Amino acid sequence: MKGKGVRPSAEGDRVFGALAADYSAGRPAYPAAVFELLRSRIVGAAGWAHDEAPLVVDVAAGTGIASDGLLRSGFRVAGIEPAVRMLAQGLEDLAGRSGWRGAAVARAEALPLRESAVAGVVVAQAFHWLEARPALDEFARVLEPGGVLLVMWNVTEPTPLTREVRKLVRRHNHGRKRAVTPRMRESPPSLRRHPAFAVEPMVAIDHQRSLAPDDFVRYARSWSYVGGALGPSALTGFERELRDVLERHVRNGNVVERFVTSAHFARRL
Repeated sequence: MKGKGVRPSAEGDRVFGALAADYSAGRPAYPAAVFELLRSRIVGAAGWAHDEAPLVVDVAAGTGIASDGLLRSGFRVAGIEPAVRMLAQGLEDLAGRSGWRGAAVARAEALPLRESAVAGVVVAQAFHWLEARPALDEFARVLEPGGVLLVMWNVTEPTPLTREVRKLVRRHNHGRKRAVTPRMRESPPSLRRHPAFAVEPMVAIDHQRSLAPDDFVRYARSWSYVGGALGPSALTGFERELRDVLERHVRNGNVVERFVTSAHFARRL
């Protein structure tokens, strides 16, 4: 990877750096189907003639949750992440994996990649953190002509459990901003307007997971508006009340969380 004067993100490290281990352990994975859809769009494109598996860059990779899914689906993967401690956790989690091409500390708005370097760009659970236009300009620059951009989010489906949890969060963090909302089902306006991309209709994939209460508490700690915002005393009180909420929804020792993966595919013109 060739540098462009990139710098780590102090804000990202401030919010998520101390949460890296909880983030890696607690955040939901993405369904394999979304990566198969990405592969079909890349390999199925007219003119694809490469012998090797497609090279995809996971931008704002965090601790590598999407990278893990891409590797499981047979891609070659490189990671870009501005928060140093998140990247360190990801490098630890992905070390030695077949297809893993390593990672760099860099921002989406200044990628350390040459022009037309990759077949795909993936931004998972992070596009809302980016400066949209310069990031999209960079994605267009590093994608091969005909390459594919995938912007996606795991959006939590409303259930009695999630409604109670949201009320609890509001009590403990009145000014919190819920970063990922049902509006992620709509293609980002900045992506729709960008002249370098042809955007497809959103693809929605439903999935769910079962978590032990202790694991759900750790997952909640990884949220920017909980572990990244509450002080130690407030966090202790929040987690105590969260356990009471979870107890009301436990079935066979676990609670169930439902998601829709909102996937937005766009082809580089």
